[in-house]
Amino acid sequence: MRIKKSIAVMIALMTAMAMFTLTGCQDEEAEQPEEMIDYEIALITDEGLISDRGTSEAVWETIIDFGSAKGISHKYYKATEAKPNAVADVLDNAVQKGAKVIVVEDNEIADCVFEKQEDYKDTAFIAINADPYDSANGDIRIRENTVAVTFAGEQAGFMAGYAAVMEGYTDLGVLTEGKTTQDHNVTLGFAKGANRAARELGVTAHLRCAACGEETPRIDAANKAAEWYQNGTQVIFAWGDRIEDTVIGEAETCDGKVIAGITDKGEISDTVLISAVEDIDTALKAMLTDYFDGHFKGGEIVTYGVSDDAISLDYRNSRMQNYVKDEYDALYDQIKSGKIKIKVDGVENVKDLDLSNIEF
Repeated sequence: MRIKKSIAVMIALMTAMAMFTLTGCQDEEAEQPEEMIDYEIALITDEGLISDRGTSEAVWETIIDFGSAKGISHKYYKATEAKPNAVADVLDNAVQKGAKVIVVEDNEIADCVFEKQEDYKDTAFIAINADPYDSANGDIRIRENTVAVTFAGEQAGFMAGYAAVMEGYTDLGVLTEGKTTQDHNVTLGFAKGANRAARELGVTAHLRCAACGEETPRIDAANKAAEWYQNGTQVIFAWGDRIEDTVIGEAETCDGKVIAGITDKGEISDTVLISAVEDIDTALKAMLTDYFDGHFKGGEIVTYGVSDDAISLDYRNSRMQNYVKDEYDALYDQIKSGKIKIKVDGVENVKDLDLSNIEF
């Protein structure tokens, strides 16, 4: 009996060793079973954190909600760095993994999409807040398998500027992450909104405007915000995920205030008065629904704004004390009805606007 038992133990040990040897020889890069499925919706992002409380997080949460509700597989692919080759590699990988729809939300990543859209004509591309143009010559370049989703930045800026002055601030700044069309329109809208409120109150407001450089937006934002706050700026409207935390940090140091943009940042800091937000969830779900229902708006630039209830000031975490929500709602209704028109087309410089109650 003891001999039989010993033999059984030896066989078990030999079997375990053989399995260990085979496992140890496996390629660490080999796909695991859960990675062998096709992911139909893919988000392409760069080396930054996807949980950034900004656009990336909003886009990914929307994809999760949509995919889970519809039973559609989804995954995000992160490039090792924000460079064209790295982004192209993960985009190629996403297509090879079966992506039917690729979503991007950053201009640098979108530049890669506007190259790859021609290589992958059977793949749909959705670009959120990204200008669909050739960075070399500025030409619009969007194929029938790509849709660019933008938001009316001038409306967000207008409501933020109006609110800042109505709250009682007259020394203002607007700082954008870059120099895209939306960034430019945000600045123009902010100036127009601040001017309207100043005119209604019979005051004059001082306005500083700047756009950060593409190479070092955070450094530029820190330097500019610190300079402005130290020279009397009371509140800065910060537009762009890469610079908002930096501006908020400078506001905390200099005892300044911030109006945030794109997503609600009210829980981050007591310096955030309010946020001018975009309804990314509704817009992206509409595009995904169109695709899977066979009505994809390829070849178009789709702009969402107040008329779609897709741009608003978020009062849930507001620290506004003087400009109450009822007053804001009245302004919102006037914009939505068209009574207040925010025209910025063709204006190249904020100083070209007719601003009777703004000094620069």
